[in-house]
Amino acid sequence: MARTAQNSSHLAIEEYINQVEQQGGILTNYPVVINNSLTADSVNYSGGQTITDASANALSVGANGTTNPVFNVDSSTTSVATGVDIVGAAAGSGVAVKAISSGTNESISIAGKGTGEVQIASNSALAILDNGTATATSGAATLSKAAGVVTSESLTTAALGYYTLTITNTVVAATDLVFASVSNGTNTGGTPAVTTVTPASGSVVVVVENTASATAFNGTIKVAFWVVKAS
Repeated sequence: MARTAQNSSHLAIEEYINQVEQQGGILTNYPVVINNSLTADSVNYSGGQTITDASANALSVGANGTTNPVFNVDSSTTSVATGVDIVGAAAGSGVAVKAISSGTNESISIAGKGTGEVQIASNSALAILDNGTATATSGAATLSKAAGVVTSESLTTAALGYYTLTITNTVVAATDLVFASVSNGTNTGGTPAVTTVTPASGSVVVVVENTASATAFNGTIKVAFWVVKAS
C-alpha cells in the first residue's frame, strides 16, 4: 500500500529505497533526486523528478529489467549533451517529439534493429509541416521548403513537347532525393507527365512532358515536390 512521505524536500536515497522495499510502493509530493539506482514494484511521483546517471541503462522499464526493456534511456556517451523532449498537448492537438541539445541545430535519428524497418501505421498519413506554394513565371519559381506545390504560368506546350520548371530552393542539396508529381491546374489539354527531376545545390529542375499525341496544353499545371535529405 502506497503512503505519502512527510520528511525533508529531498528524501535520502537509502531511506527511499528502504521504504519502497518495505511498502511495495511510495507516493511523495516532494522532489526526489536519484544519483545511483532504484528498484521497486511501483513508485508514484508528483512534481519534477531528476535522475543523474551516466550509464547505458540510466532508466529502463520492462518486465525483465535491463534485459530487452520496453523503454530504455542510454546516457553513457562521453560529454552527452543531446536528448529528446516529449511535449504533450490538449486532446486532438497531437504530441511533439523534439531534439534537446546544447548546440543550435540537432537531428533526430530513428532506427530499427538489424534489417528491421521504420514503419508508419496503415491508418496514419505522413504530413510534411515545412511546406508551401508558389507561382512560376517563365518557367522559374522560388520556394525554399521541404515540400510544396508550384503552379506554372499558363502553358501552350505542344503535343510531345517539354516544359522545364526551375525551382530555387535553399533546402535542396545536390545529393538529396527529390520526388515530384504533376497535375492539372486550369489546363484541360494534353497529358502532363514528369520525365526528369534534377536536384542541385539550392535548386531543383523538373521537366514535364506533354505526352499527348496531338493536343497542346491550354492552361496551368501544378508540380508538387518533396525533398528527402541525404544522410
